[in-house]
Amino acid sequence: MGAIENFHFVDRPYQLLDAAAKEQLQGTGGRRRLDVAQLMGELTDAKLRTIVGQIEQRVVPQAAVDETVDDCLAVLVERRPD
Repeated sequence: MGAIENFHFVDRPYQLLDAAAKEQLQGTGGRRRLDVAQLMGELTDAKLRTIVGQIEQRVVPQAAVDETVDDCLAVLVERRPD
């Protein structure tokens, strides 16, 4: 997956989730898979836990995951206010 340097979500809840996920992944010794149950347990905000649950329930074919994420990030960057 391609990373967009200095990317920030416009919506604060998503930015907070991104930071929490990155923090968890940094402590995994290079493992690139997020532990959703652990993340949910670490979140104290019910709204953030709800968002994670909604994201977790979405079904995206594994073959399309990288392309889908890159496409979504490209659109967000394009529409980001300056």
